[in-house]
Amino acid sequence: PFLAAVVGLLGGRTWPRLVVPVAVAGASVAFLSALVLAARSLAGDLYESARLADVPTGGPPMGVDLRVDGLAAVVSVAVCAVALAVQVYSIGYLKGDPRYSSYAALVSLFTAAMLLVVFADDLMVLLVGWEVMGVCSYFLIGHHWEQEGSRASAVKAFVVTRLGDVGFLFGIF
Repeated sequence: PFLAAVVGLLGGRTWPRLVVPVAVAGASVAFLSALVLAARSLAGDLYESARLADVPTGGPPMGVDLRVDGLAAVVSVAVCAVALAVQVYSIGYLKGDPRYSSYAALVSLFTAAMLLVVFADDLMVLLVGWEVMGVCSYFLIGHHWEQEGSRASAVKAFVVTRLGDVGFLFGIF
């Protein structure tokens, strides 16, 4: 989904017809991968942890850590199934929408951020995924920004998530 988001956001204006198949393909590949993880989880104990990068902090060591276990595998199936359903349903629902490419790319980015939250093995990685989901929510809710209700709902969602983030940050600290 992250690659589909990048393609959609960078190439959506140049190749708008490419965005739909890329977005659906990204969600489909993620769904199939999640099914494979869930099958491995059912076949036996699945627990893998990986540090993707070290982040220089000047203090305590911090890294970009991800973890896959049985629960994360099952939740990722649910996340990817819903994301694939949203992408497929949106093809017909938003047909003819001039900003459909950005919508599909933002749904893909939201899916990637949600998967980051599911697989996070570090609170900072979890926070990054959570914040990206919040920003994507703002843009997706306000997709039809020319309508007053959409603008107001997007602002309300943004404010509510920022207020929730205060408690989240206190919990991390």
